[in-house]
Amino acid sequence: LEEARSDLASKVEALQSDNVSLKREIDRVADLKREADRVTEGLNQKIDGLTRENAILRVEIASLKYGESTAERSRKRTKTENLALTTLDSDNQVHVALFLGAKGMACLGQTCKHFGMGRVGTDGQMTSLAEDLAGQVVDGSASDYEKSVLMGGRKVKMLRELELMRSPLHFS
Repeated sequence: LEEARSDLASKVEALQSDNVSLKREIDRVADLKREADRVTEGLNQKIDGLTRENAILRVEIASLKYGESTAERSRKRTKTENLALTTLDSDNQVHVALFLGAKGMACLGQTCKHFGMGRVGTDGQMTSLAEDLAGQVVDGSASDYEKSVLMGGRKVKMLRELELMRSPLHFS
């Protein structure tokens, strides 16, 4: 009886060990699935973009092949769907804002209601989306030293000061 009990205890211990390793394997598979889903989403976005680009190129090829006039081609281009900056998510808007610079951000806020209208920001103050984007650009690209030198205030102004700090000195 003691031998059977000992045998059962070792089998239970082996099963518990197998259970722990199976749980680890399940967690690993779940992580792999999440990564695969993320990669799949990125690939689907690339496919969508390439499909749109392919359709545009097919129209241009057909117009060149069959001799449509430039006016006809331009009229057809206006019918294609344009990608608005307002439809992009926050990360992509920040990426685009990196190319605009401080003057471009200020102009964006002045010309587009979506970016220039005041709203309650993350800090509870009234701000615009252009200001938020400028702040994210400064936070993401400025070094600790540059951040310590920049004066507080409007984020677009801080971005302009950061650009001036990074520009080479010119002596006359």
